[in-house]
Amino acid sequence: MDNLSNRKTAVAIFRAALASVDPCRLVQKHIPDVLDAYRRGNGQRLMLAAFGKAAFAMTRALAESPAGELITRGTVITKYGHVPGTLPDPIAVYEAGHPLPDAAGVAATGRLMAMLENPDPQTLLVCLISGGGSALLVAPADGLTLAEKQATTQCLLAAGADIGELNAVRKHISGIKGGQLAALARPARVLSLILSDVIGDPLHVIASGPTAPDNTTYADALA
Repeated sequence: MDNLSNRKTAVAIFRAALASVDPCRLVQKHIPDVLDAYRRGNGQRLMLAAFGKAAFAMTRALAESPAGELITRGTVITKYGHVPGTLPDPIAVYEAGHPLPDAAGVAATGRLMAMLENPDPQTLLVCLISGGGSALLVAPADGLTLAEKQATTQCLLAAGADIGELNAVRKHISGIKGGQLAALARPARVLSLILSDVIGDPLHVIASGPTAPDNTTYADALA
């Protein structure tokens, strides 16, 4: 096989790999699941919470599907420079800092949390979660400041903490990670479409698991 053939093969493999993790395509595959969850719960409202570096693309796929017509409110939080267009009303889009959380992320997360006030069983909350969500969905736990969270994140990154170690700490200094977003939405029903960037796909680690049970402890975070 000559060099040109090798190059073509390598390019084809690369493109196939990208296509296999395309956020739009992956969300499109699960539109029937969204519609089924809405109908089974006698849905009257569909709210959207999207956060992570792929949040815009994932949301666009949902908004352009039959499920998009059901969306009553939506909040999207993504990294600066990751908004290549516009989304239809009533979806609000916010940009914030990554990998270090910033004030814009705190403000956007506050709006997302306000959107979830007075939930009810007829509401379906669809969460579109992707890598980077840990930094972009930011609500310091009671008694902590954003500056303290930033300093903690910087120290962990500088020390070479892996994603599991980093997110174990993040969950325990947050008011929304580690399953707390799902708890906030109760009694609304929650459906999460999660685009994994973590080996093994541990749901409690991806974006610090805001809608997944947390199997880590404060002792784990301190370790």
